[in-house]
Parts: sequence; C-alpha cells; structure tokens
Amino acid sequence: MGNTDADSTPPGSGTSGLFYFTDSPSLIDRAFSGVLNGMKVTKHAAVANMSVDIAAGTYRVSEGRPGSGGVAAAVALVSSYAGGTATITTADANFPRLDGITINASGTVTVWAGTPSSTPTPGFTQAGGVGTDLLLALVLVNPAASAIQDRDIYDRSTRVNVVYTGNTNSVVTAALTTPAVNDLLGIDASGNLAKMTTSSGIVRVTSGSVGAQELSGDVTTSLFAATIENDAVSNAKLANMAAHTFKGNNTGSTGDPADLTRAQMVAELFDSLSSTQGAVLYRGASAWTALAPGTSGQVLQTQGSSANPQWAAASSGGVTVYARSTGLTYNNDSTERTIFSFTLNANDLSTNKTLQFRMGGNMSLNNGTVSLTVKVKLGSTTLWGSVTPTLGLSGTRRAWELIFTIGNLGATNSQGCYGFFHYSSAAAGSVAGLGSIAASGTAIGAEGVFSGTATEDTTTNLTAAVTFQLSVANAVNEIVMYDATAELV
Repeated sequence: MGNTDADSTPPGSGTSGLFYFTDSPSLIDRAFSGVLNGMKVTKHAAVANMSVDIAAGTYRVSEGRPGSGGVAAAVALVSSYAGGTATITTADANFPRLDGITINASGTVTVWAGTPSSTPTPGFTQAGGVGTDLLLALVLVNPAASAIQDRDIYDRSTRVNVVYTGNTNSVVTAALTTPAVNDLLGIDASGNLAKMTTSSGIVRVTSGSVGAQELSGDVTTSLFAATIENDAVSNAKLANMAAHTFKGNNTGSTGDPADLTRAQMVAELFDSLSSTQGAVLYRGASAWTALAPGTSGQVLQTQGSSANPQWAAASSGGVTVYARSTGLTYNNDSTERTIFSFTLNANDLSTNKTLQFRMGGNMSLNNGTVSLTVKVKLGSTTLWGSVTPTLGLSGTRRAWELIFTIGNLGATNSQGCYGFFHYSSAAAGSVAGLGSIAASGTAIGAEGVFSGTATEDTTTNLTAAVTFQLSVANAVNEIVMYDATAELV
C-alpha cells in the first residue's frame, strides 16, 4: 500500500522512486510503520532559510531482520524524537529539486537530495523489503531559492503505514482479508498485528485481546452509545443556582431549563390565573382562581365557608376606622394631654367623605379655681379650641361628651369641622348616674356648638387628635374617658 495522502500530493508522486511500502511476498505481516504523534515538518521558525523544523513526537519503524527460511522478519520499533532541524542543500540555479526527509529507528534524520529537473522525482527511493527509514516529508526546492516556505513542504508525518502480506497464519490472514462486522485490526500483547473481535460496548484491550467494556452506574452503554440512567442525575450534580432562584421555563415554548428569579416565578404562577391589575386570588372549590376587579367603591365580601368571595356595594353606614374601648384616666396634671389620636391614611378622606368622631366620660373638679381647655386638631392645624368658664368645686363628678365631624370642602386640601362639647352640672342623676334632666348642665353658651377650618393635604397621612388641659394640677382634679370612635362616612 502506498504512502500517499489524497489531500497532499507532491509533484512526481506518480513516478517511480516515491517512498512506499509494497505488498511484495518478501514483506512479512505484522509490520507497522508510521508516526504516532507529532513529527510535523515546517519551515524554520526562527528565520526563513534553507532549514526546516521537525516537531517532537513518537513513531514506529519496521526493520527487516533475518528470520526462519531466509525470509526477513518484521520487527516494529517504537521510538521518540525530541525535535530538531534539517538542512536542505543549496538550490539549483535553473531547475527545481524534490528532496526527501526521513528518520530511522535510532532517531537519525536524513535529507535525501533529488536530482534537479524540469520534472523532478523524489530523492529517496526504497525498493523492496521492509525499510529502515520512515519518510516524514518531501520538500520542493525551487530554482535559486534562498529559503524554504511551508508551501514547499509536503508533510507525510500524519500517515501511518500498515504493511500486510499473507503467511501461514491463517487466522490473521482470514481476519484481514475477510473481516466481519465489529472486527478490529490491532496489536496484541506481543506487538503483533492481529484480528480483534468485540461485541457491543466500549472497546478495551486486556491481555492482548479486545473485549466489550460495559459502563455501569449512572451511565450505561449499548454499541458505543452512552445513556444516562433514569433518575440518576441528583441535585448535587446540577450546576449551582443563584440564591432564591427556581428551575423553570418561562419562554412560552419548549426549551432548556433556566434559573428564574422570585419575581419571574410569581409572575409565571399567578399570571396564568390573571394578569389584570386589581384582580384578587382566591381558592375555589377545586383550584386556585382569580376574582376580576370590581367597580369603584365596591367592597370585597365573603360568603362564608364553601363559597367564593365577591364584590358588593358598600353599605350606607360608615366604616369604623378607629375605636378605643379601654378607658383613659389622668389626674394631678395641668399639661395638655392627648386623650384621642389616630392616623388618617392618605386619600381616605376624599372630596365626598367625612370623618365623624364621638367620645365621652366624666370629670372630677374639686380643688382650686379650675377650668378646662379642649382642642380638636388635624395634622398641624387646630381646627377648634376653647376654654370653659371656671368650674365650681364639687365632690360630685360631671358627665361630658364631645361629638364632631371633619370633611373636605370639595378639595383634598380644604377641610371644615363642626360639632359640640357639653358637660353636666355637678349633680347626680335623679335615678342613677351623673347629670339631671331637671338641672341641665351649666350652659357654655357659644362654646357648646363649634366649627373650624383647615388646609391640610389629605393625600398624605394625617393625625387627628383631641386634647384636654386642666388649669390646676391636683389629685382630686381628674379626667376620665370611657371610649372613643371614628367613622368614615
């Protein structure tokens, strides 16, 4: 078999004298020559001249040695080459030349100069027998050339030459002349060319024979095809994921898994139910679903267990936004005390709503010349405030009540307030409690009914408050509030 490559055919390759091995009866089977790796021939790297570089590598050379019956026996020698250079002789002035570069089993590189000619032939000829040199490259030396270029080099180092001829070993002869499916040609443990047989699986060589190496565990094989077993890939074998991400596919079509963020995961889960702003997610009889947004002013209404929620019209009554059911008592204090306070959320008091307040209790005024200052506040504005006349001393408590309303006056930054504050006389009820119908509370006059205004911005959170302040601090001067409520109407 020749030593030519279809992709790199030098000039003169069809002529006599090209280095080759033949199937001559004088050649013996099991001879195997060629480069195993490396050994590529290129132009001189340092500076282009009439030298070439030979890369390091390993190769195998078959040598003919005396054998039985006077027939040469093929001995395959594996050698290593550390790399080096070879010098091409001076180019002819008029004609091209085709030189051969070879290496023998000892690592000796030889340059075989061809004869200058208009039709040059290779400078290396091996006629008959198993050669002792391995051809690495043919070099075209152009007329009057001062340097060898890569385009002038026809590299042969990638070619592995196998020489085979028939002999008395019928097993080897049959294997190579009539191979069966899955038969392989290889080198046995003795370094001889031999028939190798394998069944399905990964090929392995053990004690000079080839067998099928089946993979096991997470990966199995069948005729060189590897398959990952079902349920074999654990989480530990997957690529690491960023914190708080989830495996999924949110592309809307078939594709590889991706690591989704929490926002992407929530959108993927809930947008399938509804992507409408204002929709409410709830659990239906058999699955989660979404309630579409209602109309402005409607409220969410439950229908009890085993029923779905719904939107319903708001009742005509007010919505209690504040309620204090625990009492408040203070005495021996002449500072301004907040007896009622709550935060009105932004936009709760729209242009068509009002806040109605109601609170009450009793007071004991039994020391000094005592008066009471009452104030109603919204944000930083005091809507109304007034001081009672001096209240006469009495061991009997007085009942008191404060009722007022705050509302926007057609705009979110304009408020009006009205109400009344009154207290009873220092007398017990004719049946029970404090105050008497027959003896009504001392009149406060214009202070009994009041009004006020403010210009607070109700699109922001605001604090509504009521404060009391006694003019004299004494343990027997005491204010009690039973409860307080605020309703948004």
